[in-house]
Amino acid sequence: MLTAPVIRPTTRHAARVPTLAGLGAVLSVGSLAGAPPVLATVAVAAAWWFTLARRWGAALASGGVLLLWVSAAFMVVSFGRIVPGPLGLSVIGAHLLAAIGAAWADARTPAIAPAHVGRLTLFAATAGPVAWVLGTTLATFLPRGSGLSWAAHIDSSLDVWEMRANTLRGGTALASSGNPRPLEHTLGTTLLPPFHTVDGSGHALAEELSAHGASWSILVCATAFLAGLTAAAFVGRDSRSNRVPAVAAAVTSLAMVSVAVTGAALLLGQINAHLVIAVILASLLVTLHRAESPAAACGLLLLATTALLVSWTPFAAVPGTMLLLTAVRSRGSLRDAPLRAVAWLGVSGVVTAWAVSNFAGEELVRAMARTEQQNEGVVAVVAYSGALNPVFLPFSVAVMVSLIGLGVWFLGSRAGSETRWEGQTALAAAAGTFIGLAPIVATGIDLTGELGYYPAKYLSLATVALAVPAAGLASRAALVRTSLAPRIAGWLAITAMVTTAVVSPAARDSGWVPVTVPLATGAGFGTAHQLADRAVDFTREDTLVIPWMLDDDFDFDVQWLMSVALPPGAGFWNDAVRAALRLHKDDFSAEAACRIAEVEARSVVLVTSAPDLRSGIASTCPLENVTVDYAGE
Repeated sequence: MLTAPVIRPTTRHAARVPTLAGLGAVLSVGSLAGAPPVLATVAVAAAWWFTLARRWGAALASGGVLLLWVSAAFMVVSFGRIVPGPLGLSVIGAHLLAAIGAAWADARTPAIAPAHVGRLTLFAATAGPVAWVLGTTLATFLPRGSGLSWAAHIDSSLDVWEMRANTLRGGTALASSGNPRPLEHTLGTTLLPPFHTVDGSGHALAEELSAHGASWSILVCATAFLAGLTAAAFVGRDSRSNRVPAVAAAVTSLAMVSVAVTGAALLLGQINAHLVIAVILASLLVTLHRAESPAAACGLLLLATTALLVSWTPFAAVPGTMLLLTAVRSRGSLRDAPLRAVAWLGVSGVVTAWAVSNFAGEELVRAMARTEQQNEGVVAVVAYSGALNPVFLPFSVAVMVSLIGLGVWFLGSRAGSETRWEGQTALAAAAGTFIGLAPIVATGIDLTGELGYYPAKYLSLATVALAVPAAGLASRAALVRTSLAPRIAGWLAITAMVTTAVVSPAARDSGWVPVTVPLATGAGFGTAHQLADRAVDFTREDTLVIPWMLDDDFDFDVQWLMSVALPPGAGFWNDAVRAALRLHKDDFSAEAACRIAEVEARSVVLVTSAPDLRSGIASTCPLENVTVDYAGE
C-alpha cells in the first residue's frame, strides 16, 4: 500500500466538506421543486468521502462510503412503512441528517490521515468512471445515442417493478409478502422524485427509468473506481515506481466498464451484478486498511455481509470471511477501544438483525426446508430470456489459481507484516468465494457442463471481482527485486490471465473495449428511440399501445419494460395482461396479439410496419378493442 506524508489541512480543504454538505442539504430540499435527488446523494456522499479520507485515507474512505450508502438506502426504504408520511420525505430527511453528520464529523477531525493512495493513482482510478460518464452523456445528446435504453433490458424491468411497489406501499414489503433480496431496488427508490406518482402513464415510467439508471450509474462508477484502488493497493509500495500502481488502477478501472463486464450486465438488466462486485471490492479495501480503524473496519465488513445477504445471498460469505479474519487479527485493538467497537458493531448489528429477521432469514429457513431435489431445481433454473452471464472456465481457473498461489506466497514471505496481511486478505476472499459456491455444488450441478442461470452468474461475478486482487498480486510479484521465483510466478499468472481473457468468448466483438462507444451509438443496447423512449411514449393510462412487428430487434424488449408500467390495478406479478405481454417472447403472430387483447380491458393499439397484420387480426380475433396502426400514418 502506498504511503505519503501527513498533510495539514488548508483553508480550502477545511471549507470543502461544509460546502458539499450544505449543497447536499439544499439539493435535497430542492428535490421538492424538481431537482434530481441523485444530485443530493452524490453531494452528501462526496462530503462523507472527504471527511473519512481525512481520518482513514482515500482507500478505506472509498470502500466505507459505498457500504454506508447502500446500507442507509436499504434502511430508509425498508423502514418506510413504519415512519409516518410519504417515503420521499423520509429520503429527504435522511439526506439532511447525513449532510449534518458529515459536517459535524469533519469538524471533529483534527488532522489529515496518511494518504495511502498517491494522487496519480487516485486520478488513474477515475478512468473507468470518466469513460462511463462520457458514454452516458453522449448517449443522451447524440441523435443515435442509446439514451436510457442501456438501462431498459430484461431484468431492469424487475427493478422498475419493485421501485413502483416500494412507492405504492410506502416502503419495502417484508420477505413473507415481497422480495427477500430487495437491496438493489431500494437504491433506485431513494432517487425517485419525492412525490412520485405510480400510475400507467409514460411520465411515471420515465421517472422510474431515470431513477433506475441513476442508481446503476453510481454503482458502475463505484465499481470501476474501487477496482482501480484495489488493484493499486495489492500492487503495493514494493513497486519500482509510483506509476506502476497508477497503471494498474487505470487498467482495472477501465476493464470494469468494458463491454465484456458492464456491457454484459446491462444487456441482462443485472444491476445487482455491479452491486455485488462493488461490495466485494469495498470489502477488500476495508480489510487491507483495517489498521486505520479496526472497529470501523469490522462494522463496515458486517454491513457488507448484510448487503450481500439481501441482494445475492451466496456472496455474503466473501465479506463474512474477511470480517472473521479482521476481527481475529484486530481483537487487541478492539479491546483497547471498547466504546468505538461497541458503537460500530452495535449500529451495524442493528442493520444486520433487521435484514436477517425480516428478509434474508426467512429465505434461508425456506432453503433449508427444501429437499435436495427442490434445491437443485432452484439452482438449475434456466433463464427465460435464454441469456446467461458470460463464463469462460479457463479464465476463472487462471484467476483463482493466481489469487490462491500468490496469496500463499505473500503470506509466507519475509517482506513484512503488511505484505503478509495482503496475502491473508486474498486467501480470505478466495475462501469466502468457495464457501458461497458450496451450496450450488452441493445440489449436484456439474460446473464443467452446461451451466444454469445461477451457477453461471455466480462464477461470472466472482471471477470479475477476484480478477482485481489477482492482477494486483501478480503485478506485485512480477516486480519483486530480491528473488527470481516470485517474478516468474507473477509473470506466469499475468500471462495466464491475459491469455485466457483475450481468447474468451467475451473478448469477441471488441469485448474489452469500454462501453463508451456503444452507449454513444446505441449499438447493441438500442437507440433511445428504439427502446427506452418508445416504451415511455407508448405507455398510456387509457390505452395499451404496443409495438408489433415494428422493430424485430427491440419489440419484445419494449413490451417487457412496458409490462411493469401497467396501471396500479394490475398490482400482482402474474396479472393476466402482464403475463401475456411477457410470455409470448418471439411469437408475433396475430394469434399472440389476440391473446393479449382478450385479457386486456382497455383498447389495444398495435403499432406495426407489417402490411398484413391488419387483415390477420381481423380474421383471427375481430374484437372491438383492437386496432392496428401503421408507423408513419
